[in-house]
Amino acid sequence: MKATIEPYLRAAVEGTVSVDSSGAKPTVDGKLGLYGGLDVNGAVMARIASLGTPLLEAELPFPIYNHERPIVTREIGNQKPRFDHCQPSER
Repeated sequence: MKATIEPYLRAAVEGTVSVDSSGAKPTVDGKLGLYGGLDVNGAVMARIASLGTPLLEAELPFPIYNHERPIVTREIGNQKPRFDHCQPSER
């Protein structure tokens, strides 16, 4: 039998940013998430032999286990982001 255990971390971001040419601050709408999970897969090795001579060898895969949980999720809707630190200095 052989098995593989693979932990993973996945980030997902979806959304839009609207910029108006009139000088108004941009608006942001969207969501983001950080997810962690575990994948387990493997196989059972089968062998049929007669007098020590292999007649058939095969790997029989067993069902894959996949489990994912959200770690952090955030949703932003119709909010104006703060760009105070990015404003050009007055001359």
